[in-house]
Amino acid sequence: MSFGFNNNYPIAAHFLYLLRAMNTKISLKYKHWTFSKSALVGLSATAADLFALFVMVEWFSIQTQWANVPALFIGIGIQFLGNKFYAFQNTDEAWLKQGLLFSLVETGALLVSAALFHFAVVVNGLPYITSRLGVGMLVYVCFSYPLWRYVFGRPASEEESVRPH
Repeated sequence: MSFGFNNNYPIAAHFLYLLRAMNTKISLKYKHWTFSKSALVGLSATAADLFALFVMVEWFSIQTQWANVPALFIGIGIQFLGNKFYAFQNTDEAWLKQGLLFSLVETGALLVSAALFHFAVVVNGLPYITSRLGVGMLVYVCFSYPLWRYVFGRPASEEESVRPH
C-alpha cells in the first residue's frame, strides 16, 4: 500500500520534503513580516520627511529642490534606527560598520531620489508631495530594502525559522 506516495522514494524522503516546504513557508512568512515592519518604518520616515519638506517650502519659502535634501536626511535617520531595531531586530553592536554600510546604501538612494524628484517636479511640473511619495516608494522597494537586508542581516526570528532543529 503506497498511501499516495511514490514507491520509488522512501517515506522519510517525503517527510523531509514536507519539512523543507514548511520551513520555506515559515521563512517566507518572516520575510513578509520583516518587509511589512520595514514598510511601517518607511511610512513613519516618509511622514516626517514630508512634514519637514512642507514646512521648509510653505512656511520658510525655500525652493523645493533645496528643501528636498535636508528633508531626506530626517527620513534617513528614522529609517536607520527603525529598521535596525524594529524591522530587522538587529542588536549587533557594530554601529560603525552598519552605519557606514547604511550610509552607502542611502547615498545611492539619495542620489536616485534627488534625480527622480528633479525629473518629476522640475522637468515635468508634477506636484512635489505626490512626486515625493511616488519616488520614495519606488526607491524603497527597488533599491533600499533589498540592500538593507545585507546591512542588518536577517532578523533573529527569521534566522531561527531557517535553522535545522
